[in-house]
Amino acid sequence: MMHVFLAVSWAATMLFSGCSTTALTAPGKAVRVVKGKADAANGRHLGTVTAEAGNFSAGLLFSTRESCLKQLRNRAAELGGNTVVLVSENGSSVYVRMKGEVFR
Repeated sequence: MMHVFLAVSWAATMLFSGCSTTALTAPGKAVRVVKGKADAANGRHLGTVTAEAGNFSAGLLFSTRESCLKQLRNRAAELGGNTVVLVSENGSSVYVRMKGEVFR
């Protein structure tokens, strides 16, 4: 019975508190996100990065979108990039998915 109580308590906490935001790493801080490939035209293509974030607390799309952007920047830094060209952004008020091309 105690296990059921703990499981329900954990689920309720996650549901009402939302997902924690992603921390931006030191290398990730040096990465910029742009919308057009013209901003990265002189750079070398290093790969593709994706990010997903969900927040099940109503009305927190901004923090979900910001979390995705931080994930993209962190992942681009891991590839050695300094620019992410945002290729797609899909989502709803509680879930966002982004894809970007990484350049240096």
